[in-house]
Amino acid sequence: MTNEYRLESRLFDAHNRGYYDDVLDLFQKYRIQYPTKTHYDLYDMALNECKENWLLALAKLDRDQ
Repeated sequence: MTNEYRLESRLFDAHNRGYYDDVLDLFQKYRIQYPTKTHYDLYDMALNECKENWLLALAKLDRDQ
């Protein structure tokens, strides 16, 4: 699996789960904060953080019900 295909797949998942815009915002912040990292690494970092937040929000909803 190429980096492009893997990244595209993860971005589609982010869109379907509702945190795509958060990923893009965080990616822009990371571009400034880590100028030497590749865009693949920056997207991975942003996707990982946003997915973690999404999972925590789901867990909180499950506990509240």
